[in-house]
Amino acid sequence: MSAPRASGRIDSSTVAIDSLMLRNGQQLIAFDGAISRDRTRAMAFSLEDVDLLNLEPLLDGPVLRGTVSGDGRLFDLYGEPYVVSFVCGDSLRVKDVAVGDIRFNAAWIENKGALDLNGTLMRGPIKALDFTGRMAIREGNDLDMLLIMDRFDMALVNPYLPEGISDIGGTVTGNVSLTGSLADPHLEGRVELSDATLRIDYLNTRYTFSAPVEIESDMFTADNVIVSDEEGHTARMGATVIHRRFATWNYNIWGSMKDYMVLNTTLAENEIYYGKAYGTGDIEVSGMEGRLEVTVDAATAPGTRIHFPVGGSTEVSPISFVRFGELDSLEAEADVDLSGVTLDLDVQVTPDAYFELIFDPTVGDIMSGRGNGHVELGVNSAGDLSMIGQVELVEGDYLFTLRNIVNKRFEVQPGGRIIWYGDPFDAQLDLEAVYKVRAALYDIVPPNERTEAFRKRVPIDVVMRLREKLMNPEIGFQVRLPSVDESVKAQVNSVLSTDQEMNRQVFALIVLNKFLEPPSYAGSDAPSGTGNVAGTTTSELLSNQVSNWLSGLSNDFDLGVNYRPGDNITQDELELMVSTQLFNERLLVTTNVGVQYGQRATTTANNLIGDFQVEYLMTSDGRFRLRAFSVTNDRNLNQADQAPTTQGGGLVYRREFDRLGELFRRRKKSPR
Repeated sequence: MSAPRASGRIDSSTVAIDSLMLRNGQQLIAFDGAISRDRTRAMAFSLEDVDLLNLEPLLDGPVLRGTVSGDGRLFDLYGEPYVVSFVCGDSLRVKDVAVGDIRFNAAWIENKGALDLNGTLMRGPIKALDFTGRMAIREGNDLDMLLIMDRFDMALVNPYLPEGISDIGGTVTGNVSLTGSLADPHLEGRVELSDATLRIDYLNTRYTFSAPVEIESDMFTADNVIVSDEEGHTARMGATVIHRRFATWNYNIWGSMKDYMVLNTTLAENEIYYGKAYGTGDIEVSGMEGRLEVTVDAATAPGTRIHFPVGGSTEVSPISFVRFGELDSLEAEADVDLSGVTLDLDVQVTPDAYFELIFDPTVGDIMSGRGNGHVELGVNSAGDLSMIGQVELVEGDYLFTLRNIVNKRFEVQPGGRIIWYGDPFDAQLDLEAVYKVRAALYDIVPPNERTEAFRKRVPIDVVMRLREKLMNPEIGFQVRLPSVDESVKAQVNSVLSTDQEMNRQVFALIVLNKFLEPPSYAGSDAPSGTGNVAGTTTSELLSNQVSNWLSGLSNDFDLGVNYRPGDNITQDELELMVSTQLFNERLLVTTNVGVQYGQRATTTANNLIGDFQVEYLMTSDGRFRLRAFSVTNDRNLNQADQAPTTQGGGLVYRREFDRLGELFRRRKKSPR
């Protein structure tokens, strides 16, 4: 069926239009009626699927999406125009945020110069908002409206948010009066937020809460609100958000927390420091356009893992051993724009927090650990980062890398310190790290004193000492023999008296798990050599991987294996490590046992090696205990008749006290 023919007639002051239709695809605007001085005659109009993009050049504000349909009549266009209409907006969106479907009536109020408006905003089948009231057409477009919200979606606020806060969500229920004008609207009332969410961009943390909110003409306030982080931990918070015409924002959020997530960033988001942090204490976040201030006064809580990529790589040689990359290149790589951000973290560091200094992530050159201390971390508005304070390590490790081929894990000794005086890359170190190895002393003792006893592997600690600057530390080494007698220690220390020989032997112990024969012994017929580097390294790597896999099989047992290949001096060794607690954690079992075997086997071949300890808690508080043990003897390699192991047992009494008098004081029985 073809569209009717449109026609028009102009007669003096009357313009009559008959069936005028304007089409553009699915969009339709139609007019039918008259423009006349007769106030009873009207121009009727209808809209069908008119795209709001057509209004973009006429609107100053966020981009609107959706379509409009409806009909109405215009009266007295020569005098005081007024309209009676019903309009529907379908699938409305503001900056790609879904608003919903809106239906409203508009009627002219005679002698008031205003429109009477009432309508509904629907979100699918749910009515999100009713509105009723009037809007003046002249003299500032004054508003006098009542907004009745029923689970109104807060995501509609996202296009108007200040910098630093995003992903507002949740629903709002309550009544709010809307006065002022279109150019300067004023809201007043009280609403209830349900499952509200917001994200602090710099911290990459998201919080959820439900609370009442007081709304004033230029401010939103909430107090004593229980706020949950992404993992369900709670804090008690308050907030004030001040705005000017919903364009210029100033906000302040404060509160007290316990085990609360305060940081959740990745390397891509912050190359200077990143990770996940939890705190117990006080926090405050405030800001305005182009400026964000974060203040935290707290202690670290369980789950905290912070990473500091100090960059660079390490190289090893028999002489200088470790060389760190140039500081200038490291600073260039860590160039992160923090302008506009002011950060003030006053942190009491506890062993709950785990820290990493990442020297070269590509090969795993990382020092990590836990400690006690106090650190003040700050970022000023110019983006400059500073750290002041110190951390004393209680545990840690350092993965030492050798030309990307050999990776050896050193255990950082308790009591070491890292001190910052301002520049986070210019920290002062005072650390010791130990690599534990079992090796024979046969090659390093003088040839005329070698006996079969020296072919036995004994515990050896390779100590790396790091002093002075973090980015260019002074590194020294020491070899300790914790289980041999003093005469043997003196012989070994005399060989290691020069830096050159110390570096040489440390190199051999780290890479080959053995000593090298000193050059001064040249000409002796004792077997020596560099040994099987690949075999030694591969066996250690496989042992670590198998141990990690076995420990993951059960939460009740810690299991591990360690295989050491033999050579022309020592036998192969295979050890099994088991640690568990049985019978409601009353029976404690710790073993590190194995066998030694191989081509140097003698009549005592396949001897049992390692240690074994069993402890039974006779009382629930562990005060009385029964203990039995068997430990390997490595104390005197020159004593031929020394027993290979020592066994024992006994009754243990254990009690903790702060003053000596408490040890002998009897506890009073509590009244029944």
